[in-house]
Amino acid sequence: MRSFVADWWSRQCPPLEIEERAGTLLQRRGAKTEMILRAIANIPGDFTVQDLQERAPTASKKLIRHVLGQERDAGHLVSSGRGRDAHWRRTGSSG
Repeated sequence: MRSFVADWWSRQCPPLEIEERAGTLLQRRGAKTEMILRAIANIPGDFTVQDLQERAPTASKKLIRHVLGQERDAGHLVSSGRGRDAHWRRTGSSG
């Protein structure tokens, strides 16, 4: 026996529509990370977290630092300085 809510939901959102919505949501995952990576690729020379915040305003500072750390660990970036004074630079191994 189906519940009232299940019956109502099936009338409101047919299964195909739900799958389409889920697919759209899954495609958007990682969009901010991609925006940060594009900003890194397009900044000539050294850059700071502030530079990335200006180019990717919807990304949090925490996410920017996370992406920078991943790219550093992968050997694509190096940093000089710490904290607010840190400057980042791409290495030759960035793909």
